[in-house]
Amino acid sequence: MINPSICPWRFDLAAALGGSAPDEAREIATTGQRWADRFGAPVASGRALRAIAALSPDSAVEPLEESARILRDTGNRLEYAHTLAGLGSALIRRGHADDARAPLSTALALADECGALALRAAITQQLTSVGGTIDTRRRRSDALDPTHRRVAQLAAKGLSESEIANDMVLGLNTVTTLLREAYDRLGATSRAEVRDAIT
Repeated sequence: MINPSICPWRFDLAAALGGSAPDEAREIATTGQRWADRFGAPVASGRALRAIAALSPDSAVEPLEESARILRDTGNRLEYAHTLAGLGSALIRRGHADDARAPLSTALALADECGALALRAAITQQLTSVGGTIDTRRRRSDALDPTHRRVAQLAAKGLSESEIANDMVLGLNTVTTLLREAYDRLGATSRAEVRDAIT
């Protein structure tokens, strides 16, 4: 498969080979970028530049800046968040902690929007290491998929877990799990906090 938009295997292979065969990994990532450009695939091109940056940490800022420029207008918020997080890390490695705060803050907001919890945790660690502040009270109802949102809405209305299970035709254990996950995603500790977060 040649089109990196359909099957972006080159970027994963480059990452896998980075430690053991860096020259081959760089060639694979560069080839992926050429194909992305040839197919007019901006998301794949942004990913390729991120893969190239990961293989050359000392000169990562420039390809990551280009990747961010390309991805900003694609609408792919998750890929853009990954690139901004990488850019923030690269700026920190270069000793530009102050410059790292802006891309990391934007990446954090995007990770929240996408519900990318692992990415959010990594960005939070980087952002706090450079003196950035995190609003821990932030409630992100947009981090809920439709099923989690519906469970949270019913809980916020005061329905018990068994009533939610009956309403949604789900098992009680499933509802309990979905409700716990919704609480975690919203940063809520009570049904009142859930209600505040989704209204």
